[in-house]
Amino acid sequence: MSKARATAVAIAAAVALSVVPAAFAATPGNSWSMDLSNGVVRDADGTQPVTFTGQGIGSVPGKVGGAVEFTRAPSLGTAANSRYDNPGTQDFAMGIVFTSQPIPNTSSYSGNLMQKGLFGDPGQVKLQLVSPAQGTVDCRVKGTTGARLITSTVNVDDGAWHTAVCWRDDGAVGVTVDGVVTSLVWNPGAVSNSRNLTLGNKTAGAGASDQHFGRTDFASWVVDPDARSIVEQQVASSG
Repeated sequence: MSKARATAVAIAAAVALSVVPAAFAATPGNSWSMDLSNGVVRDADGTQPVTFTGQGIGSVPGKVGGAVEFTRAPSLGTAANSRYDNPGTQDFAMGIVFTSQPIPNTSSYSGNLMQKGLFGDPGQVKLQLVSPAQGTVDCRVKGTTGARLITSTVNVDDGAWHTAVCWRDDGAVGVTVDGVVTSLVWNPGAVSNSRNLTLGNKTAGAGASDQHFGRTDFASWVVDPDARSIVEQQVASSG
């Protein structure tokens, strides 16, 4: 092989190794302001629109701009091209600005605000509402070392606008609701699954026990060493 050809092969190999998923190529993640048009919300960098399906989807005023309202189950939004946006062992943050209708008074209710992955998958990141006995937000993180549920102390069952961020940051996992932090020192290992990110419910076939009834004004999913601070600032300025 000539020296010129060898150099070209080496450059091509280096470029191939540098390729990352499209959604995270230019920015550390993606975000969605909920200005619904023809059932679709555009994302910040043009690679992952969220398509909303179900009979309970409405376009309504948000706290900042527009919002998507969920009134019936099942209704949800699915972020295109997000199935490979897995954090692995990196830090991440998942954030949302939302309201809730009265949370169903049943212990089986776990309204899905936002998630990537299902309960039985090898990895999951999820923000969910829990029953009025608590009226709060859970962050569930599952990885190769197990799963943990971190529950906020902030009551959100009042119909007002709230912010929630589920995060992994420097050896800890936690949830930040309206700026109030609840955390746990724990290493989830690698967090990965083959699911697209969803809002409002987990699947198109899920029932009311998994449905978020209320409004979503903004959402963000970031994988980056500064993910927690990025998303906490995003939801604070959006909500």
